[in-house]
Amino acid sequence: MWKYYAASYEWAPPVATTEYKHNDDPDNPTKADIILQNVSALMVGRYYCVNKEYYNNNRHLTLDRLVKMHKASMIYIYVNDSDQLLVPVDKTDFKVHRNDLFVIPCKPTLPNVEVGLYRKNESDMKENCKFVVYGCLLRFDKLEDSGSYFCKAKGKSEQSIHFKIEVIEPSEYLMTPSIQSNIEASVPLGERILLECKVNITAGIDLSLEWMIPRPRTQFNESKFNAMPLKVVSTKDDMLTMSGEFVIENVIQADTGTYRCIVEDQNGNKKKSALKLYVHKSPDYVLLREVHNRSKINVHRQSNGEIPPIDIAFEYHSYPVSITYEWMNGAGMQITAGHNGKYELNHTDPYVKLRINEPSVYDTGYYTLRVKAGAASNQQQIGVYVYAKPSVVMESSIEGKLVRMGDFVHFTCRATGFPCPEISFQYRQCKMLQNCSIDDMESYTWHSPNRTDETLITKTGVLTDNVTAPGVVYCRATNSEGNETVQLLVSGPTDGITLEIEHPEETVTVGDQITIVCSAVVDNYTDEISCTHNGKDLQQVDGAQISHHNTSYTWQVRIDVESVQHEHEGPIHCRVKSVYNTYETRSIDLQVQDPVSPKLSSGEGSTNLAVELNRPFQLTCDVIGTPDPRITWLKNGSPMVLDAGSNRVQLTRTNLTFELLREEDLGIYECRAENKMGRLEKYWKVEERKMDLWKVEGKLMLIVEYCKHGNILNFLQRYRPFFVDQVHQPIEEIGSPTNINQIRSTSN
Repeated sequence: MWKYYAASYEWAPPVATTEYKHNDDPDNPTKADIILQNVSALMVGRYYCVNKEYYNNNRHLTLDRLVKMHKASMIYIYVNDSDQLLVPVDKTDFKVHRNDLFVIPCKPTLPNVEVGLYRKNESDMKENCKFVVYGCLLRFDKLEDSGSYFCKAKGKSEQSIHFKIEVIEPSEYLMTPSIQSNIEASVPLGERILLECKVNITAGIDLSLEWMIPRPRTQFNESKFNAMPLKVVSTKDDMLTMSGEFVIENVIQADTGTYRCIVEDQNGNKKKSALKLYVHKSPDYVLLREVHNRSKINVHRQSNGEIPPIDIAFEYHSYPVSITYEWMNGAGMQITAGHNGKYELNHTDPYVKLRINEPSVYDTGYYTLRVKAGAASNQQQIGVYVYAKPSVVMESSIEGKLVRMGDFVHFTCRATGFPCPEISFQYRQCKMLQNCSIDDMESYTWHSPNRTDETLITKTGVLTDNVTAPGVVYCRATNSEGNETVQLLVSGPTDGITLEIEHPEETVTVGDQITIVCSAVVDNYTDEISCTHNGKDLQQVDGAQISHHNTSYTWQVRIDVESVQHEHEGPIHCRVKSVYNTYETRSIDLQVQDPVSPKLSSGEGSTNLAVELNRPFQLTCDVIGTPDPRITWLKNGSPMVLDAGSNRVQLTRTNLTFELLREEDLGIYECRAENKMGRLEKYWKVEERKMDLWKVEGKLMLIVEYCKHGNILNFLQRYRPFFVDQVHQPIEEIGSPTNINQIRSTSN
């Protein structure tokens, strides 16, 4: 919900509406948008986004206190209104108590407007007025300070706002008390707590003090809670400070709750203050908070081109006070000081700090601080995002090879930057590479390829195209920081001659039909190409078929062997004549292996497995053969299809891995391996292991498990589901706060 606040008067923006929406984020399921319409100077002020339920249950807390407790956040809105440099106010008459600080609502509509407060005329400016964002903060020390005041923007406008101030004695009102505790933050079991309630009063005021505690009357123990006698101490002038102490002996978890101090004067006027105490089950604890209450740090390059060092700091409170700590990066690696000055680690009570020097986009990621005190530990994570324009690298599947007409070529573009760049491709074919000008890229269409987000900063795009002529492939990566374009020429190999086995792509075995291709670029070589095998020219003999081809830019000789045998093994040479009447030779060594059908390297073809749920689990298909068998995984007779949005189940060629096995994962799994010599199947029947109940006679040993940190019910549901099935009663929090018992003391 949204709330609004002005220091000295009731205020709300005149035209404001709120829309509530639902998010996909489970940690923040709802959001509230405030919409300001017909914006004017009347809308300048403080706006608070606050948890509605917490606000309604803690109306005694100020909005600024809720911000400090991380239950609300605040934004101050200025309005550029040239006609009104000061914010109009409805209330101009105020009563102020002597010796009190008071905010006169002289608020500028823009932060660069300088405002002055005057008593009689512009020559009588109040020099002791401290201007803050919401007005003029001034202390009224004397009753003679009563009278008329006005404020205006210095030298910029004739607009002025007049106020009438009446200074009254503090005896006519009651001040708000304050509570302090001898132990900050969380309280360990068994400690002694001392709460002190203080309030400033004027001499002659009859004041009483009362404590309210969060315990039912039936649980109240006179010896455990003690309200000490009131103390009164003179301060300055005719002011006094009254204080009362409240002692809690040997605290237990049920003492958790809100403790209130209520003061009342002789006229029945009451003021109160509250303090929330948290008692931990464990005597040791660690509390962590990022010093600026940030969940992420955004880092941009400065105008001088440099990126400033990144400082991460956490405030901690612990018992015992002595701690050990470690920093981890997003890859789970520990960060240590050094690395040529890259990291600086610092620990000064109560702060733990990390500085990242000379940051770059590669420092983007999540950083985790782990702190341990005694038997307790805690960790907090913060995201660091270093904004940078993309850098791009592109490669192709034909690198180092000659492109042939009709080939499908994969172009892979890898871009790094933050935000993670968007990738697009442009492929332009041209008979002459000189005609592919980079100057007119924008006149051609850019295509979005298949993309994969590798990390927070890196994305890969793949373009597959049918190459029929030379050309240029452009890859462009773009983000909010800029863009970069790289190009790749598709014009043949760096070496003008290639000799390669085109088919099969896998291991060559006896009986395979193979194709060997020798190619030469037409610009540098003639069509005079000859091939030799084991020292003799290859003709249409020995099962080899020789054919000549040419494309728009290559000469080719293709050697086809319908059924390769061991006698075809050995070196093959390709000799090509250049346009300069010289000869060049390329060679490969043909190896032919005996084919072997798939077989298991270990284990049996069928296995029954009884496993525990919610545990890691892996199946391995240990199959060998020549050529390497093609492996297919099936579950209950159907091919495995993995959830693209989860890595809980991971599948490689030979391994099927479950991070945590679930009930829906049970079933019959099949690993099917196949090559040209045959097929083999391996089966696993995966069932849940049943828990056996045994009748025990005689002595019984009871084994107790406990969860040191976190929620015990979540622990049981994850690791002991058979136990949770037996639980029928809800688990309730002990010691919910109530305001039943009261201990009353008076100043008599």
